[in-house]
Amino acid sequence: MTVTVPIITGPVLAVRERLRNFWLADSVLLGLLGGEKIYDTAPRSVIPPYVTFGSVTARQWLGGSQRGHEQNITITVWSRQISDRESLEIASRMSLISDGALLSMADYQLWPLQVLNLDCPQGTPQGLRQTVVVLRALTAPIART
Repeated sequence: MTVTVPIITGPVLAVRERLRNFWLADSVLLGLLGGEKIYDTAPRSVIPPYVTFGSVTARQWLGGSQRGHEQNITITVWSRQISDRESLEIASRMSLISDGALLSMADYQLWPLQVLNLDCPQGTPQGLRQTVVVLRALTAPIART
């Protein structure tokens, strides 16, 4: 049976949803954020700290008879603190629980997540501090019989 790889947005959206649910289940992370403050784009009224999904790069891969997608997912932690400490603590918790995590998904096989990069850029907008984390996710559609 041949497995058809869905359009590339399918696994991107599925991984984002699964990551959000995974992070929202972590009480330590929720305590650091002060609630369930993980967004695609932060609402105007939200007060930092909070987390947003940023850019994603997705490409197809082929290994033997299996096809799938590799994603580099950018997560940004935003803070109003003068130092990077708050955003780094939140990013560290997200990295700790995410690196090597094997999350189950309904339509995709997901290999253990990898944390690839962490960056604290300076000169962020509106006086906010940010820490950027890049995760790597490998997915393949689950064949349905």
